[in-house]
Amino acid sequence: MNLEIALVLSILAATIVLFVSDKLGPDVVAMLGVLALLLTGTLHTTDALAGFGNPAVVTIAAIFLVTAGLTNTGVAAWIGRRIIRIAGVTETRLIAVTMGTAAALSLVMNNIASASVLLPGLTSIARQTRTSPSRLLIPLSFGTILGGMATLFTTTNILINDALRARGIAPFTLWDFFKIGSILTFLGIAFMVTLGRRMLPNYPISEMIPVRRLSADLAKIYHVPEQLFEARILAGSPLDGSTVAQSRLGKKFDLNIIGILRGGKIKLSPASDQTLRAGDRLMIEGDVKHLLESQEGLGLVCQVEGVSSYVELADRDVGMVEIVISPYSNIVGRSLREILFREKFGLTVLALRREGEAVRQGVPDTPLRFGDALLVQGPRPRLRLLRSEREFIVLDEPDDPSEIARPDKAPWAVLAMTLMLLLAGLGLVRIAAASILAAAVMIISGALKTEEGYQAIEWKAVVMVGGMLSMGTALDKSGAATLISHNILHALAPFGSFTVLGGFYLLTMFLAQAMSSAATVVLITPIALSAANQLGLSPYPLIMAINLAASSAFLTPVSHPANVLVMGPGNYKFKDYARVGGLLTLLIFVTTILLVPLFWHF
Repeated sequence: MNLEIALVLSILAATIVLFVSDKLGPDVVAMLGVLALLLTGTLHTTDALAGFGNPAVVTIAAIFLVTAGLTNTGVAAWIGRRIIRIAGVTETRLIAVTMGTAAALSLVMNNIASASVLLPGLTSIARQTRTSPSRLLIPLSFGTILGGMATLFTTTNILINDALRARGIAPFTLWDFFKIGSILTFLGIAFMVTLGRRMLPNYPISEMIPVRRLSADLAKIYHVPEQLFEARILAGSPLDGSTVAQSRLGKKFDLNIIGILRGGKIKLSPASDQTLRAGDRLMIEGDVKHLLESQEGLGLVCQVEGVSSYVELADRDVGMVEIVISPYSNIVGRSLREILFREKFGLTVLALRREGEAVRQGVPDTPLRFGDALLVQGPRPRLRLLRSEREFIVLDEPDDPSEIARPDKAPWAVLAMTLMLLLAGLGLVRIAAASILAAAVMIISGALKTEEGYQAIEWKAVVMVGGMLSMGTALDKSGAATLISHNILHALAPFGSFTVLGGFYLLTMFLAQAMSSAATVVLITPIALSAANQLGLSPYPLIMAINLAASSAFLTPVSHPANVLVMGPGNYKFKDYARVGGLLTLLIFVTTILLVPLFWHF
């Protein structure tokens, strides 16, 4: 081992540790890796930054634009709703159709986006059929992941093909991915509607999302009645004549004024400039200890029992909805107070649920996580505005089709998608050209505005992929990939090609559970190519196996963003994924090891 290889392996080890620790974002970790390669002289500037100009990076960005166009025009949601509604009320059919629909959308959309557009409709279906969402949302997530295995248009598949093309090897075709991926998808669905269905949790509907979206039911789910109180403003109170914002009940005592009772009428969700008067009875949501602390200094008389029995939290003008933090959100790690949620939207967050548990105290100052579910109250027009925010997903379907941003541009979105599929699928042009053309059709037709396009691109993912491509280049050029593959082969080769195939599959799969599947593919691909060269084998079986292994993200909620997305709405625990996903992972592993060599001979 020379100094250059030692440096590359040290940087690689540090990168993996940072990925697994989750202390820094994956984009930051990738950029630190690029910086380390530059500072140590392992790669020249041109090579270290070449990853960001790689066709795969441009293709991934273009796919984000195509996905956004399909979402903006309502095409994806329309397809999802129509297909899911033919499922009827039988749980087995619901699971099968849910997974099939999710997989079908993932053929042309980003996996996470597929889950996002189906989530509101599926929660509505669950309520209408009195099915616990915990029985449907893991199948939704797993369906999107399985569908991603069967298409050319996912990040890992794009990266795999780019690696092959860069080494002068003919890349896989759309049919290559589909023929193996469709079999795995069918087996995954068959498993879930039989054995897997028995392992799905069945959390009672009363503890989950109600059959009808009634404010009282939602409030119980989030334990709001336990934190609902009344406080009467006394004469001479410093609150007399002040506005809701000036009362500082929220900033100083972490209390929400959710209603004002005056003259026998209650005004829900009062505006921040609403003036308070002596004699007003305030409906307050928060911690009773904080309320009691506030009453003496603010001139309040508090009633701490029985309030929830006569207070309705929604009416004709004021509503309540559940929202979850979107996978494309830029607010993860920031609190509601930091992002000025109430000031920006004019809405009140009454409660937060995380990993099935209600967060009752300090909600405004709690750093948000992807997958958090929030109970939001406010004027109905403002609630509708949340549908246009990429930071959140509203967990119900719009009553008015006009709430979809641009339904009149749907034909253009369908045309763009069709062009991409035909041109890339038939091999007429490379996938980069096909995806850029589709994105251009979206922008020029108005299905997606330019500003929306910039927002739609998941820049963190793009930066991470670009940075990790540089790491892959360093592994290849330094000889580190050859060294690693030699050691792997020394341990596995004596047991035959199938053992080598299985070893690379398991190594890739376990790495992908802890770090990004895209990063895992970029790191393992040069090692697998070197191994194939040393053994004199075709590279195709090894490369396809590691590609499928990187996509087998069924064991933990953190192994794929789609798993995290459904965790809050499904009320899932960490163990739920391992219980259901463990056997599915084994099934995919065995099937892959048996089928891949049949389709692509060693």
